[in-house]
Amino acid sequence: MGIVKRQGIKASILVYIGFVLGAINLLVFFPIFFSEEQLGLTRVLTSTTLTFAQLSLLGLPAVMLKFYPYYRAHAKDNDDLLFWGSLFAFVGFVLVSAISWYFYQNIVDYFAVKSPLLSEYFYLTFVGGFLLVVYSIFETYSRSHLRSVFPIFLREVGLRVYTSILIVLYFLKILDFKWFTVYLSLYFGIAVIAILIDLYLHIGIKYNYSVSALTRRIKGKMFQYGSFIYGGGLFAIIADNIDSILIAGIAGLKSTGVFTIASYIVTILQVPQRTIASIATPILAKSWKDKDYENIKYLYIKTSLSQLIFGFTIFLLIWLNIDELFSFLPPAYAEGKYVVLVLCITRIIDLGTGINAEILITSNFWRFNFITHVLLVALSIPINYYLILEYGIVGSAYSNLIAYTAYNSTRFYFIYKKFNMQPLTINTLYVLLLAILTYACSVFLNNAGNLYLHVIINVIIIAGCFVIPIIYFNISEDFKTLYHQLFDRLKSVIKK
Repeated sequence: MGIVKRQGIKASILVYIGFVLGAINLLVFFPIFFSEEQLGLTRVLTSTTLTFAQLSLLGLPAVMLKFYPYYRAHAKDNDDLLFWGSLFAFVGFVLVSAISWYFYQNIVDYFAVKSPLLSEYFYLTFVGGFLLVVYSIFETYSRSHLRSVFPIFLREVGLRVYTSILIVLYFLKILDFKWFTVYLSLYFGIAVIAILIDLYLHIGIKYNYSVSALTRRIKGKMFQYGSFIYGGGLFAIIADNIDSILIAGIAGLKSTGVFTIASYIVTILQVPQRTIASIATPILAKSWKDKDYENIKYLYIKTSLSQLIFGFTIFLLIWLNIDELFSFLPPAYAEGKYVVLVLCITRIIDLGTGINAEILITSNFWRFNFITHVLLVALSIPINYYLILEYGIVGSAYSNLIAYTAYNSTRFYFIYKKFNMQPLTINTLYVLLLAILTYACSVFLNNAGNLYLHVIINVIIIAGCFVIPIIYFNISEDFKTLYHQLFDRLKSVIKK
């Protein structure tokens, strides 16, 4: 448990560092040094590369992580999991490449009218996708041996630092845009070399080419589990990236660039959610095993409230200062203002429904997780297409709101009917009312003309009308505990 806790803390720190570096790159450097179309191109290539790699991996990372403990216990001297994982990943890559290449001209033609620049660079999806597939296998191998920090560093921090270096080289005219894009797609090649060195020094890399008795015995279970995880993961990544791909084809790369900036601003709402989910998952798994349903219900309610408080705090900071935020960006990005609003509402709903995904995945009803992801994609694609045609990039934001509301409502209802659990309490209503009060106070009381003074007054209003009442009335025990911890640390620093 000590290893898990230490690595969890380090991983959380790296995620936050990566987010800050990514924000600097995307919200400061890209808008200054690149056109909206160029920014849109890098976003769409990222989306197509992630989708390509997910298709190629065939659910193998989840299978390797779930079944490695069996190999460690029963096939330590004949562990063939890495070999078969690598082999099937390569087969997956070849199959997906062959299918993609067959439809390559159709794909290029789809983007040719509105996004000709993407047609020119789409081949980099194959390059980046292959390197990401290779990296993902070795990353999973490292994680299965409880070495999670270095892979997270490579994904969260290394990629952002590498991107910053390329931006500097582009600014200095050492690289033109073509080679900037090419080198950006090659990052995971560097990451593969780095993780192989780390594995060689700390764990060792052992390929066993024979079929172990364990593999023969559990291959059916592995295939069944992998199939559902593959489907669920595939649908999830399609849902996360379909908006950028459709915007590029329908509205063009310039609109994609604006949407990218707006959606990245909103991702700050998800940072606490990722941390809470990573902490809650092993606790939920143990609770299901022990049939401790009261603890699961307690976590469901507790995490929903905590996520909602953090989410509303961040939302109020963003939306009440949205004009000031966009004033630092080129005027073309102002189109993304209401995209931010709609996507923030979407994430608030997602946060308020709590850790429903983690509850389903760790229960015996993990197959239902796959079904809800199918629902999400089935709604996302047609609604996105129609609303983008009608309303542009804000239409894609509305599509997200509709699809994710249906997605979370389905999970919410299923968990309530199956387990008689739901996360909403009277405290949820108090948080919502405080958020509305805070917004109203800012709108009616903050008339400051100065940009910086307006932001400062909004921060004071959020603290006075939202944060302090939550602490004073003990609406959330976790939030109050966090406040006391931070206050005690501050006092100890001052005394030193």
